[in-house]
Amino acid sequence: MDKIKKIFSNTRYSIWILFGIILIGIFLRTYNFHNWLYFGGDQARDAALIGDVVNGKAGWPLLGPHMKNMEFKMGPIYYWFEIISAKIFENGPDKIAYPDLFFGILSIPLLYFFLKRYFKVNLSLAIVGLFSVSYFAIKYSRFTWNPNSVPFFVILLLFSFHEFLVKKEKTGWIWIVLVGISMGVGIQLHAILLVLFPIFSLIIFIYSIKNIPKIWKKWTVILTVAMIINAPQIISEFKTGFSNSKLFFSNSNASNAQSIRNLEYLVDCNIQANLNIVSSMGGEDRCDFLYRKLFQNIFSLKKIIKNGYTQIAVMLIGISLLFSGYLLLFLRLKKEKNENKKYFLGLVLVYAILSLLVMLPIGNSLRIRYFMHIVPLPFIFLGLIADFLNKKVKWGTLAVIAIFVLFFSTNAVSIYGSAKSFYAKNKSYQDFAVIGEMNDMIKYMQQQAYPQKEAYFSGNPNYAWVFSDSLEYMGVRQNFPITISELKNIEYGKVIFFLDYFPKKSIPNQFENRKVENYRQFGKFFLYKLQN
Repeated sequence: MDKIKKIFSNTRYSIWILFGIILIGIFLRTYNFHNWLYFGGDQARDAALIGDVVNGKAGWPLLGPHMKNMEFKMGPIYYWFEIISAKIFENGPDKIAYPDLFFGILSIPLLYFFLKRYFKVNLSLAIVGLFSVSYFAIKYSRFTWNPNSVPFFVILLLFSFHEFLVKKEKTGWIWIVLVGISMGVGIQLHAILLVLFPIFSLIIFIYSIKNIPKIWKKWTVILTVAMIINAPQIISEFKTGFSNSKLFFSNSNASNAQSIRNLEYLVDCNIQANLNIVSSMGGEDRCDFLYRKLFQNIFSLKKIIKNGYTQIAVMLIGISLLFSGYLLLFLRLKKEKNENKKYFLGLVLVYAILSLLVMLPIGNSLRIRYFMHIVPLPFIFLGLIADFLNKKVKWGTLAVIAIFVLFFSTNAVSIYGSAKSFYAKNKSYQDFAVIGEMNDMIKYMQQQAYPQKEAYFSGNPNYAWVFSDSLEYMGVRQNFPITISELKNIEYGKVIFFLDYFPKKSIPNQFENRKVENYRQFGKFFLYKLQN
């Protein structure tokens, strides 16, 4: 065991190991990138906008995508990243996803060097190795969605602030600029960061000015950089009389006031999200609130057993990870004498607490995907637990190895299961459509529509909406226009395809009095050609 530790601690070997970890992370994030790309309605909308800018039909946008269930729009940096990528690599669904892929890959070495500010090399490598194969991190690096790059800018902000606090007025200007960049970009990626980053930065500002009065010059540069990056949004606000900002505050005032229930949901979902990020256990997206059910039934042995032993074990692992992480973070901060490490712990603790508080107003509508801003935290919690077990428990090293083996294994199982579904062309579901599967749909539609070079698309409203905008966008790119319409509104004589979800044994022979002429199964769905 000591020999293994020495090998990992050797700088030369550690760099090669990190390089290997990064290569594994790159492979998992880029393999079959185009055909396995998620491309739903939001992605099609954004791709069409980017195409108009690249083709000179529209100017660069001053605002970005609107938040779900809100008319408020974020800053345009997400669109600008996509436009730059499309101009460099040519326009296309996969090309505009390159920025999220790029930042997802860069997060691996960035997290490693940040972890080294507190943990030893061998533990930092183990943690970042787990991060490189995290199913959660991989999934959200493989398609375009404005929060996908959030983890990179969260790590960058924490890393830069740590350097800022450690070096104080001697902080190099590159770090000051990086603080401004991470702030300026981060607040444009998601409404949560629009609230979280300024509050977090304000706390750091108050602390630093109070202890180092001369540091205000550095803060002036930070704010200037952040303002420059947000200039398009600021210009838009002045032009429209701050109409977008008014929308944000009006939605904030209308947020759910059930604080107790929201807190209950938030804690449950936070436990589930932390565990899923680091291990892929606990459900992919929907917060099932299994932990709350466990607490409610804690005195009913029959009900607990009825939930299943595996489910109970997963719950307990998730609870242990979160609460042990917070407890160790707090206790280590109190006892730590080394200033550099104390700043590391303090930054993480303040950020972790704020990351929960800002989500309280939306606690009853959470999904695991809303927790992109906490991605580094469960890995830091795991590091604190591993460090504690190594130092304080007799067989702690074996326990740490067992935990890492478990989490590597669960992530590997999820990656394998996902790849298997992609290979089977069975991955499209109720939230996302997959490029490769839709290409097959379009080929089938072209063959069935021949000699006509266009078609109509309709379907069960519970499922068709997932494909409709994407098929329309891709059809235009392949010179096969696809018109989206309700079946009842399509006149007779047109080539019509209808999508629905049926088991093969119950194939219907008509839809709204239009007979089925042909059909083919695509993964979980059936695409029917209806008689003209």
